[in-house]
Amino acid sequence: MAMALYRVYPEEPGQEIQIAEELKNIDKVKAIEFEDLAFGLRAIKVGAVFDDKNDNPEETEERIRNIPHVKNLESLGVSLIS
Repeated sequence: MAMALYRVYPEEPGQEIQIAEELKNIDKVKAIEFEDLAFGLRAIKVGAVFDDKNDNPEETEERIRNIPHVKNLESLGVSLIS
């Protein structure tokens, strides 16, 4: 198993709640946390768990990018877990 960490940037301040609700519908997403940036803008840190042998993280990344009001998705890293 592997865990990938992402930072999701909304288009405008205040849209992070709506994005987080959509993230909850993605089965690979296991953790959602808000991160203050500047001037009222918050990013969303996302933890997603994958089977490192069978899953394709790019599919989940594409689903996140296609959520309304997502401006950018940044990959923070991938780590093997049990």
